[in-house]
Amino acid sequence: MKVTFWGTRGSIAKPGPTTVKYGGNTSCIEVRSDAGDLVVLDCGTGGHGLGNALMAEMARTKKPLKGSILITHTHWDHIQGIPFFVPLYVPGNKWDVYGPRGISGSLREILAGQMQYTYFPVDLDYLGSSVDYHDLVEGTFHVGSIKVTAQYMNHPCLTLGYRLECDGVAFVYACDHEPHSQSYALGELDADAPLNSQDLRHIDFLRKADLVVHDAQYTREEYRPKVGWGHCTMECAIDMCQRCGVRRLGISHHDPLHDDAQLEQLVGKAMQTVLGRPLEHGQCVVEEGIAEQGSNHEKVQETKSEVVPKNVSNRLDNCNKEDNSCLQVFIAAEGKSIDLQPALIGLSVDEKKEEMIAEESCALTKPVTHEHIVLIGTSNNKIAEDLELASKGDKLNTVRANNAVEIIGAIQSERFSLVLLADGNKKDETLEICQMIRNLGSENHHIRTLPVIVVADKEDTEAGLKAGVTDWLLVMPFTEQYARTRFRAWLLRIACQWRRADPPIDEVLRLETLRRLRVLDTDPEERLDKLTRIASSAFDMPIALVSLVDEERQWFKSSFGLQAKETPRDQAFCSHAIRGKDVLVVNDTLTDERFADNPLVTGGPRIRFYAGYPLQLSNGTSPGTLCIIDSKPRDLDTKKMGLLKELGGVVEKELERGTDLEEDRPGQGLVR
Repeated sequence: MKVTFWGTRGSIAKPGPTTVKYGGNTSCIEVRSDAGDLVVLDCGTGGHGLGNALMAEMARTKKPLKGSILITHTHWDHIQGIPFFVPLYVPGNKWDVYGPRGISGSLREILAGQMQYTYFPVDLDYLGSSVDYHDLVEGTFHVGSIKVTAQYMNHPCLTLGYRLECDGVAFVYACDHEPHSQSYALGELDADAPLNSQDLRHIDFLRKADLVVHDAQYTREEYRPKVGWGHCTMECAIDMCQRCGVRRLGISHHDPLHDDAQLEQLVGKAMQTVLGRPLEHGQCVVEEGIAEQGSNHEKVQETKSEVVPKNVSNRLDNCNKEDNSCLQVFIAAEGKSIDLQPALIGLSVDEKKEEMIAEESCALTKPVTHEHIVLIGTSNNKIAEDLELASKGDKLNTVRANNAVEIIGAIQSERFSLVLLADGNKKDETLEICQMIRNLGSENHHIRTLPVIVVADKEDTEAGLKAGVTDWLLVMPFTEQYARTRFRAWLLRIACQWRRADPPIDEVLRLETLRRLRVLDTDPEERLDKLTRIASSAFDMPIALVSLVDEERQWFKSSFGLQAKETPRDQAFCSHAIRGKDVLVVNDTLTDERFADNPLVTGGPRIRFYAGYPLQLSNGTSPGTLCIIDSKPRDLDTKKMGLLKELGGVVEKELERGTDLEEDRPGQGLVR
């Protein structure tokens, strides 16, 4: 994986003689995989230079461009380069643009805002390339060979960080992000004090990355009057990476008030504070594997391994996974590239790739939207009114409860998306109420995972962890804008309880085989309809289907109890089932994070139980399933599971009957 910096400045572009070394353009990074996949992370003013370089590349190769732009958030310093990104205007180019989805308003609508006639002479509709826009919440998806994991950052505008994994390496881009705990950001926590759960979650997002490029706009001294602005301190960025085995940290999102000399001085001081060692000269500008780029994007100089200071090389050679002293820190500099190579000690390249793939979760790029209800629990009328005002800004419904009895009663009678608890008289009472809520969740998945946010004038991390507090994000005083952003992040995070299945590893062969069956979009046939009727009766299920999964949908060759003929593939339970060889059983969809917010669960046919047998053809591929569905939770014992497999075997034979696949199937005695 190759990472190139085109913009490293934060807030506003600051070109000039004092920023030549590390750059004055705002955020933009180019990523290339070994397979040639192109990803652009943010498109601030640095996007202009990248766009020109890509145009020069097109002129050399005589080929159109295909790439993806991942926007962390839509503040100007991260999107101002889009109107000047020339490859977007070229017919024949293909771009996918990803960014955080809001409660209201799509990514496309937000990006179009800065190109309205009042601000810019060219409308977004005049882009000549083919451009698809994808609204994101937290989750995982693929861009070619690159696995991308998106996670919310802590920033006044809804913001995502991105973890990119491919070629045996991991790269995390985390701009803009403020530590959740002010005490941690200010360096006021005791060495043995527990971290805020959300700070721990962020650290897990960075864990064992080969490269982290992290917001580090301020020093601790500069941060105190800027609490809530959504940016990290240099000391915190270094400390977080040190805690979780990060290999390299690139300090980025440089404050426009910091010139080159100040940056080196401040980062060196932060390293001395956290790591007990200064910023080494070789790491101010270059790092092992970094190549300097010329203005025409042609490589003019490539550093050799011996450029790395000898003591740094020795640390790398002696590094192990548990030794955080191996962390290298450098200042991200515009025009520099890093060729990332696998360096997870003790694992081969292939083993590291397997480790990354093992924790695969499925993408959620277009979540279902539904009505959110927020419970505000406080006896303080002023706080309640402020929280209601912030909620109504995003058209969220609110319910107020004044005491513990009302709060617990409301949670038992209504399905809330978010609970906000604020100090009425004593903080201890608030934590006791939180503990009471968690006690209700011992047998209720929704309540057990329900976000409970405590609003207080001071956080108590240790007591909050014991009580089950989800977050202390809204430490008073808070602004309406900040509150709305945190509400959005938590509400959209809930929507992640619907995951789209990855294709099976034999997807190409599977689709070819499905087409050879010649059954897609054909009329119903009694030979299969009879089997779904039998399945419905035998299992006492209202719905039984023979579902076939093609590139974009699941299509029902036989359907008993369901009027629909097809659904999108990303909603299909069967797309999960065909990835395995055994029956997929979901006893209660509302307790399964893959399906809880799936449109087929939250809307018709309101699936609560699903069992799908993956049909196996003669060549080992699975075209779809024989599945049974109910609108209430169910169990499937071993005997019934065997019966479902037996009926599935009959469906397999019927699908292959009369095709060239039939000759390959052993034992041709069909069950009539």
